[in-house]
Amino acid sequence: MKLTISDHARQDIENIYIYSYQKFGRQKARQYIRQIEQRIYQIRDNPKLSKNLNFIKQDLRRIIIFSHAIYYLTKPEELIILRILHQSQDAVRHL
Repeated sequence: MKLTISDHARQDIENIYIYSYQKFGRQKARQYIRQIEQRIYQIRDNPKLSKNLNFIKQDLRRIIIFSHAIYYLTKPEELIILRILHQSQDAVRHL
């Protein structure tokens, strides 16, 4: 399955790294980003692993990783990572 990471999601990852680096240091920031990346590969291999959010948008799904949520679309041959948002953020507003 093809994996596409949106520009917004790439920016989210960068922002998460910067915040984590400032708050917890380089090692913890890198570790957290690696865990997010691993979760992305897990959902690429098993897209139905997470919660279906069709009531918000068709084919939208969400999976939690610690204090963040990965929002993505599942298409027949593609998985599209839309955003990676902190759980305190309003997902509907940011999607």
